[in-house]
Amino acid sequence: MTLIRLSHPIVLAWGWRRALIAFLSGAGSTLALPPIDLWPAMFVTIPVLVWLVDGATTPRWGGILAAASIGWWFGFGYFLAGLYWIGYAFLVDAKTFGWLLPFAVTALPAGLAVFTALGLALARAAWTPGAMRILTLAAALTVSEWVRGHALTGFPWNALGYTLTGPAVLAQTASVVGLWGLTFIAVAVFASPAALADEERETPHVWIAPALGGVVLAVLAVFGAPARPAQDRYTVKVPGGLAFSEFRGYENWQLVSISQNGKLIAAILGNPTVIDAFRAGVPGNGKPFPDGSKMAKIHWIPKVNENAPGPPTVPGVQHDVDFMVKDSKRFPDAGGWGFGAFNYDAASDSFTPATTADKPPQANDAKCGVTCHTKAKARDFVFTEYGKR
Repeated sequence: MTLIRLSHPIVLAWGWRRALIAFLSGAGSTLALPPIDLWPAMFVTIPVLVWLVDGATTPRWGGILAAASIGWWFGFGYFLAGLYWIGYAFLVDAKTFGWLLPFAVTALPAGLAVFTALGLALARAAWTPGAMRILTLAAALTVSEWVRGHALTGFPWNALGYTLTGPAVLAQTASVVGLWGLTFIAVAVFASPAALADEERETPHVWIAPALGGVVLAVLAVFGAPARPAQDRYTVKVPGGLAFSEFRGYENWQLVSISQNGKLIAAILGNPTVIDAFRAGVPGNGKPFPDGSKMAKIHWIPKVNENAPGPPTVPGVQHDVDFMVKDSKRFPDAGGWGFGAFNYDAASDSFTPATTADKPPQANDAKCGVTCHTKAKARDFVFTEYGKR
């Protein structure tokens, strides 16, 4: 009864209240994306979306338009909260481009929200009372997400399927069903608790939908369990981008420098080619790094070593490893540098390519660091300075 009482004000919401609830639900859904990966938050936000569509009860076209409006506000909140960081690019030369920042960080989410509006409109057109509407929503949003990923060259950043990739054991399913299959599963599973607020005459056994959602999650976890054979990291590759195998032996490279940025600490390592260039004065002498230069940046979550005097802050669990390589012919952008990022999961001791949901976003190419490193163009796109020793 408590859930029913909670759902009624949402179903009956109208005007600006309905828009606000949809916007906040969309923004809250980004908690499931990296770097927070609070994927259970979707068990709250997606049922709210179901209840909002339940309230779009005006005659057919009126209901479809109302659902489209709900979808737009949900999508606007989702993309505004998930893609705000694109504004950082306009701060590289703030005097020239800073005024564009508020337009960029709102215009892109507003445009992408049109696809979410399409998905909710499609769902409302086939909406029926009962638990089946959960599958209807999942199918409609999967279609609209697929369209977003392909229309006008495609923009699949922060796809809803990524919300189920936080735990590595769940993300493994993508190897079988792909991103769009994972999107359908994610929406269906996260929307399933909405049935608990249904009237018994519409859904006789309200517990079946969330129970099936739990079973699906259990099956995904068993399929992706870390008991699988240990990963060969050198088989991992960014689709259309850098392969881990291009940096084989990076663990033994010399240290260039260390850094701390936000909540992570890092060690920057270089292969012999880049080390020789640094020692020769590059890039401070105005010369570029030669082709074949490679660097690796290993990020850790810091911890305090209570057993040592100080006590000192030392590396804890590894977070990710980033690579960059100089190849002027292969990567004409950013002065010939190619970039790649790989997230590390300690539970499964495995690496996976970063995605467009990460920061910086990584698409199916080698350009994930181009925007950031443009700020260091005068230093051949390299921020790191060689530490004196």
